[in-house]
Amino acid sequence: MTMKKLLILIYSLIAVCSFCEEQLLPVYHNERFGYIDEAGKMVIDPIYISAGEFCEGFAKVAVYEADMSGHSVKWTFINADGEQLTSPKYEEVKSFCNGYARVCIGGLWGYIDKTGKQIIKCDFDDCWDFSEHRALVYYKGSFGFIDETGRYIAKPNLAGGSDFHEGVAAYKKNGKWGYINTKGDVVIWNLYNKAKKFSEGTARVRLGKMWGYINKDNKFIINPIYEDAHSFAGGMARVKLSGKWGIINRSGQIVIPHEYEDIRNESEGLIAVCKNGKWGFINSRNQVIIPMIYSEVQSFSEGYAQVRVKSKWGYIDLNGEVVIYPDYELCEPVKDGIARVGHKTLFSKSYSYLRMTGGSVIWDSRQN
Repeated sequence: MTMKKLLILIYSLIAVCSFCEEQLLPVYHNERFGYIDEAGKMVIDPIYISAGEFCEGFAKVAVYEADMSGHSVKWTFINADGEQLTSPKYEEVKSFCNGYARVCIGGLWGYIDKTGKQIIKCDFDDCWDFSEHRALVYYKGSFGFIDETGRYIAKPNLAGGSDFHEGVAAYKKNGKWGYINTKGDVVIWNLYNKAKKFSEGTARVRLGKMWGYINKDNKFIINPIYEDAHSFAGGMARVKLSGKWGIINRSGQIVIPHEYEDIRNESEGLIAVCKNGKWGFINSRNQVIIPMIYSEVQSFSEGYAQVRVKSKWGYIDLNGEVVIYPDYELCEPVKDGIARVGHKTLFSKSYSYLRMTGGSVIWDSRQN
């Protein structure tokens, strides 16, 4: 059995096992949104004017609510039984992430927990998801960082910031970027024209117009010689040199030569690349595995990748075989063995769901 066939078998088994924990899927029916199970049965009635995917056990949903001005859109969250976490009272919400959800009242943002309790009141002009128990917030024209009690660990006197990763976050002050730790202490002074998150012990930073990589001691482990660069993932990073993309390792050695117009991170043993305006896949030895014949591709997920032919999207497997013919305007990465695909009209999008094993249709939006 070849490695690719083995991977396909593994992902098929994962997809089958994933059905033990059934996911609920948002669908549009009779001009409202509801949720179906993986058999296509409606389990939460279509009563919402908008609905999101379930994240950490909850999905954001919107209804019309009467207020002083008449009727307005209000948001809340529901669980898998369709029970509301709070009354529909928010002007906008974001999905749960790391135990908290961002909510907006009166144009200002705060946070609730999974009991519906407002843990941090809506005081911020904007805010971001918690990461490593810290969050970036925007207050009266400046950025700061808070902890899960709402206490500032870095006062809102910054010009920019990022999420925390590996114990540090990027911050911007006086036009330059540096890094702070989870206590708010500066660990790398603001010296750089741009700074991105740490990944695998390194961070990509821009000095002048060129990108390189530093460690947490603020030492360049790869000198700033690249026109563009991405974070390390799996010991490799995509970098641009002389107008072409390639891949280097943590020692700065070239793994994939700089010969591509675009390139993606390795996923499931294959790397998406673009040459002469066409996309295909190579392996880590720069050998072409799936020919460059597509208008666009996305990275593999659970053994399948989205591919575009002219304006239509479909899916291929790790052997390059077409498993869903390119017939859709929209295709999303496969999740738990299910693909969400869509047709787009001038005014709206309609989504259908397909089961990758067997190719059966779970829900066809054009027939419901």
